[in-house]
Amino acid sequence: MIDRRPNYYDTFQCLGGSCPDTCCRDWSVVPDGAALADYAAAPSPLRERIARNLVADEDGDVCFRLDETGLCALLTPDGLCAIQRDWGEEHLCAHCAAYPRFIEEFGCLTESSLAVSCPEAARLLLVAPRFTLIEADDGIEDPPFEGVDPDLLRGLEHSRAQVLALLDGGAGTIWEKLRTLLVHAETLQGFIGRGEYGRMASRPLPPTGGPDPSRRQGPAPRLLELLASVKREDAVVISGWAQNIALYVSILRQLEETGCMTVLDCSGETLWQCLECHPFLIKPNLVELGALFGVEDLEYGEGGDLAHGLQLEGARNVLVSMGGSGAFLLTESRELYFANACCGRTSNTVGAGDSLVAGFLTGLRQTGDFGKALQMGVAAGCATAFSDWLGTRELTLELLEQIRVEKSML
Repeated sequence: MIDRRPNYYDTFQCLGGSCPDTCCRDWSVVPDGAALADYAAAPSPLRERIARNLVADEDGDVCFRLDETGLCALLTPDGLCAIQRDWGEEHLCAHCAAYPRFIEEFGCLTESSLAVSCPEAARLLLVAPRFTLIEADDGIEDPPFEGVDPDLLRGLEHSRAQVLALLDGGAGTIWEKLRTLLVHAETLQGFIGRGEYGRMASRPLPPTGGPDPSRRQGPAPRLLELLASVKREDAVVISGWAQNIALYVSILRQLEETGCMTVLDCSGETLWQCLECHPFLIKPNLVELGALFGVEDLEYGEGGDLAHGLQLEGARNVLVSMGGSGAFLLTESRELYFANACCGRTSNTVGAGDSLVAGFLTGLRQTGDFGKALQMGVAAGCATAFSDWLGTRELTLELLEQIRVEKSML
């Protein structure tokens, strides 16, 4: 059995009557059966006082009565429980004796914590030089993860480690960190609500200190009104940095109902939050793909696996531009296409990625073949990179002959 607890857990001691607050307020405590049997042997007049103040709650359970101010009827003026003061702490019921300690058991794992609703527990947390978790293993084997989904437990442990690492040493102010954690928690709660526990451990934290991804500005009504005319045979490309991620999500959700081809050309948290709308195609570049998973200096050999990771999050097809190294495409049937870049003098790379998308969609509409679509896309991207302005149709068709496409299965 593994026991895990905060480093300050064992130093807790109840302040009793010295506490600036009381845990004996607004809490209908239900004594356990052993405690009720014990009360029958309490000394008089305590036994009679306990009996007078045991009542049934709305569920029919026996609990201690609360007075008109919400205080337990057994609380004395000196801030102690009459049972504790007149008979001894060992006679407290299990709930009262345990608080603010909470213990959760997951088969082979037990986690102990202190509720910060207790002033002394909160003080210990705040004055601790550093928050750490202490683990001890008694060597006794227990069934792992009994009563809890293993993927859920792994996801929760991974997410908590992310949170503690960010709060302990991550970049940004405390308010930026808390904002980041709230956005992350909202995403994780969505996974839990849908039972998609396996996605929790692979979800990175959103960036700290950037535009507020939780801002909920109202969607642009006119734009959504125009998009209402989109038909199944149309293709809609959403591209660029999103100041309002909610607007992107609103657009994609509306388009998802039409069954049209949706293309998403963005990166970072915007891309992450939009994947749940299952875009037909996403187009990060190689650096952006690596950044999504915290990988620097990503190479093509690793890119296919990360692209598949985005498919697991909701993307259908993933097109990745690699600058002078070409581009690759991973389809939803896990066909992996690679296309080399053309030889030529680079004049202007602005718009090359947009041209890649435009050429890809044109090729796909004309041929219905992913390999030929990738070939057309890379040719269009290179045509723009080799031009002072956008590449022309003539230059695109000329460069098409230089591009070779290789196909494999991931």
